[in-house]
Amino acid sequence: MQQRSPALNIVLILTCCGVLLDAEAEELRFDSAEAWRVWHIPAGVVEFDAEGALRLQRFERQVNAVGDAGAYRHQTKEREIVRGGIWQGRSNRAAAVRAIDGDMQTIWQPDPADGARNWLIEIDLGRVVLAQEVVVRFPDRPGARPFRQFKIFTSDGRRFRGRSDDIFIHQEVYSTSLPNRQTEIRIPLAYERADTLQALDASVDLAAVGAFLPVQYVRLEADALSEDAALAEIEVMAVVGNVAPGAAARGGGLRSGEQARSMENAVDGDMDTQVAFRRGIIAESWRASSMWMQLDLGATFWVDRVFLSPMRAGFGLTLAQRFFAEGENAGLQPLLPNGETSSGYSHFYYAFAPRKIRHLIVHALDGLSWGGGVGELMVYAIGHPAEVVLRSDFIDLGQVAGDNRQKAVAGMSWDAELPPGTRIRLRSRSGNSLRQEYAFYDRKGEIISQLSWTNLPKVLRGPIDSTVVTGGDWDEWSNIYQVSGEPFKSVTPARLLQLEAILSTENPQVTPVLRSLSLDFSDALVQRAQGRILPRQAAPNQSVRFSYGLWPSGDGQDRGFDRLRMEVPGPIAVEAVTVAVGGKRVTPVEVRVEADSLLFITLPAPVRNDSVRIGFAVGVLRNATVFSLHLGDTRRSDIWQFVNPIERYADVVFLPELIGRDKLIGNLEVYPAVFSPNNDGINDTVEIRFAILKAQVAQPQVKIRDLAGRLIAELARDGHRGVVAYRWDGRDARGLVVAPGLYLFDVDLRAESGDGRAVRSVAVVY
Repeated sequence: MQQRSPALNIVLILTCCGVLLDAEAEELRFDSAEAWRVWHIPAGVVEFDAEGALRLQRFERQVNAVGDAGAYRHQTKEREIVRGGIWQGRSNRAAAVRAIDGDMQTIWQPDPADGARNWLIEIDLGRVVLAQEVVVRFPDRPGARPFRQFKIFTSDGRRFRGRSDDIFIHQEVYSTSLPNRQTEIRIPLAYERADTLQALDASVDLAAVGAFLPVQYVRLEADALSEDAALAEIEVMAVVGNVAPGAAARGGGLRSGEQARSMENAVDGDMDTQVAFRRGIIAESWRASSMWMQLDLGATFWVDRVFLSPMRAGFGLTLAQRFFAEGENAGLQPLLPNGETSSGYSHFYYAFAPRKIRHLIVHALDGLSWGGGVGELMVYAIGHPAEVVLRSDFIDLGQVAGDNRQKAVAGMSWDAELPPGTRIRLRSRSGNSLRQEYAFYDRKGEIISQLSWTNLPKVLRGPIDSTVVTGGDWDEWSNIYQVSGEPFKSVTPARLLQLEAILSTENPQVTPVLRSLSLDFSDALVQRAQGRILPRQAAPNQSVRFSYGLWPSGDGQDRGFDRLRMEVPGPIAVEAVTVAVGGKRVTPVEVRVEADSLLFITLPAPVRNDSVRIGFAVGVLRNATVFSLHLGDTRRSDIWQFVNPIERYADVVFLPELIGRDKLIGNLEVYPAVFSPNNDGINDTVEIRFAILKAQVAQPQVKIRDLAGRLIAELARDGHRGVVAYRWDGRDARGLVVAPGLYLFDVDLRAESGDGRAVRSVAVVY
């Protein structure tokens, strides 16, 4: 079974991350390449500089594909798995590697005794590339002269039909006509049949894209012996940035309908293998016909080219930045809206303006059924990736500190470089338990149920994979951290946590840089704290007397708490706030409210095990309002410990009257109904006030219009949380006082659903 060990993850963190200890706090820090490597980083899209800073990798447009041929492995018929490099050298084989070492001073010379037919060298690029030029370089010095008569052949890696050996189809791309005396020969490559290179955007210059030829093997053959013949280098200048083969290593991969077989062949860099599509059923959509294949690149790239070979007519190509759920087309954009109907081509090549792409789907046209297959699918990225998601291993703070106790995280800090158009979004989540999740496979590699796996004969059973996942006590991923050093947004204290960093850019030419990331944490104030709000139901926008009960549990090592911080839905009267500790009324040292949303209470003495009860009155505007409570310590102002609800929804107040209602605007008032903006100090302005009901994400917009509906002015918000207010001074957008008459307040919450529009009138007089 394949299993990731949480203990191993922790060991890596302890080894690679700096842990700074002092009497009050500890720091977990990621600021080196070694420390970052314990994160789950998609392969091939992130790089580190000498100082350990993390940045998005850059994809170039053209390089010498021979230079990194050795980095690619592929399956052969006769030699099993091999690396790219020298495929064959019939003469002086040991020195053949000198022709691809990037050094013009080292040379390969064949032995004259072997005869001209054996003066042959062939290079395996390790994968098929879209080659644009072959460059042959010769030395010209005593004892080492250019080949006089020779030919250059290329192959895309396809074998003669029916062959079971490594005999590939080659084509001649160059031949000397006169004895050669040049030291450098550049051979442009172009597809010999009708090319399908198409520009899908008007801004694309096909001449700049250039011609190409699929190439995996390059061969030089001598036509005749020549004195001191020598070869210095062979280069293959190719379009690079194909991000399809590394999709699985980045956490992406391939999925398909039932009629697709051997999907991995589409991105294996081998033109001789194919994805086989069996003829499906004629259906209403390409999904229903099962004639489709989806590639998840594992990250979002700026893609500007796609190549498919071979492919038969009658298919569609769909791209998406995000793919939301199986069976849904949300977020998908057709690259070929009418499908490709041309016939007689062995490949299709499309160029377009760079766009954000993570998912690509090859599919039959709606309602169509066809057989055939996909040979190679190449997806070319340019510049830096558009978005990459990095996640840490599960971090055990108790093990980092060495005491195996829960820890309270104060905040998250980071050092980053953000050129215009780039972002780094950081999130966190926390919990106290992990569990193992199992996946059962049959011999074909398909996931089946545990019961089906158990009932299969042993010879038909596949492997069992196990993965360590979060337990049921983990919270959801937090909101995005906005400023370095801000308080930790996940539930704390906790034993375990996980971090996420999303690096993105709107300009493929620039990248964000994350130099370091650190967490400040300390011992929990108490080992456990649970709470509950009563009553659990209320009427909308009506002042209700609430009681919040808190039950902490600490031991002799806990320092306790003497501060409380509660999120409240609106203004409250601090003089009406009451506090009881251990069932006895106490007088707080301080009670204050910040921004009408945070209630702070300082207790007269630290508390570890005694119950605490808080009484206050407030109006609730939104259904399912959460009353979150945190514990603090006047001796450590940076630590706030979350209080868990004693049961599900124990910290939530519901508004039954709002359930099933679409109305989102309540208590709308305009005062005064008639005003005179003449700057005499009496009724010079008018105010509109209202409450936002239910809408969790509302962006109110208030505009002044005349009776004909023409826009006069747009107002800025001048109110508080929950109940909002807008003020108008009787001037239009140019700053001029409007004429007397009747005007309209146009209120629009811009909510996704529900009744979020309202209109009220106001009279202007002088």
